[in-house]
Amino acid sequence: METTAAEAPQNPTILVVDDERGPRLALELILRRDFRVLTADSGEQALEILRNEPVDAVTLDLKMPGLAGQNTLSLIRGIDPDLPVIIITGYGSYESAVKALKLRAFDYVSKPFDSKKILSVIENAVDERRRARAHEGVFAPLDAVIEAADWLEHSGADWLSNPDHAALDAIRNNVRSVQEQFRTREIETLSFDLFDPRKGHG
Repeated sequence: METTAAEAPQNPTILVVDDERGPRLALELILRRDFRVLTADSGEQALEILRNEPVDAVTLDLKMPGLAGQNTLSLIRGIDPDLPVIIITGYGSYESAVKALKLRAFDYVSKPFDSKKILSVIENAVDERRRARAHEGVFAPLDAVIEAADWLEHSGADWLSNPDHAALDAIRNNVRSVQEQFRTREIETLSFDLFDPRKGHG
């Protein structure tokens, strides 16, 4: 494993996976100014790194000996289902792109790649990763509210009144509304009115 230590330790980490040394070095040179860069020359090595290192995005060559890119991507999904993976290959084709996108590749870039293009794609991938991580701290307590409402309704089926059931439905609907806001908007623009006393929730 080759490692480029970024000047700022908080820089996002990108894993570059390519069996060819030239493209690996080219990507490393392009990325190392803004990112911490790890490199792997095989799918097997990439998976080992991902099991031991926190990574924010991956660039993955599609055509590699041994464990091919598509198989590597499928196994990456087992390690980190939401990790952004950008497919980079000199064998670009519509069929390959479709297969990669079915495995939830973040994007698809053909060699020879433009440095500005690949930087833009990786920055977008890292931004998406950052937003997903920020959301993680919010979704768990919101899911717990829904689970508590479900449990209360189930365990209190004999004594809950119709207004009680309606209130629990309102709580669940409002929690799901907030979750949807998190999925579709930047955190800074969210409006939190779930328990705003000025709102008439059920």
